[in-house]
Amino acid sequence: MARLLIEGGHPIAGTVRPAGNKNAAMPMICAALLTDQPVVLHNVPRIGDVDNLLLLLQGLGVDVAWQGPNTLHLHARTLGLAEPDPALFRQLRGSLTLMGPMLGRTGTFRVAGGVPWGWSSLARGIPSRFRSTVLCKVGMCFWTKPR
Repeated sequence: MARLLIEGGHPIAGTVRPAGNKNAAMPMICAALLTDQPVVLHNVPRIGDVDNLLLLLQGLGVDVAWQGPNTLHLHARTLGLAEPDPALFRQLRGSLTLMGPMLGRTGTFRVAGGVPWGWSSLARGIPSRFRSTVLCKVGMCFWTKPR
């Protein structure tokens, strides 16, 4: 078993700035779609999942620009498509976070070719009557076969 030995008696001083967190940044990035005004986010981690999400947003018509190492400028002035790139969408498990903001801004959200990772189980876990009535009326319809 590994051990961690900590020897006390020595004062600790200084400042530590925590790094940005993907699980916090990605929903905030998606929330930028809710407004047509510019949004600036600080301390955003520059990692593959964030880059893929930004590519999805660019494909939807969002202006994306990095300023400095971790400051992100987003401007969803107009949203062109309500359907993100299916190949990019499937690569990113958190990409379904786009659904709410897209429904709010455009009234629709569609993913061709299925959803990422285990999200298809999400659709199966929602009773079909509820899926076909309540959720469909707000633009959230689930189809497992091509229409």
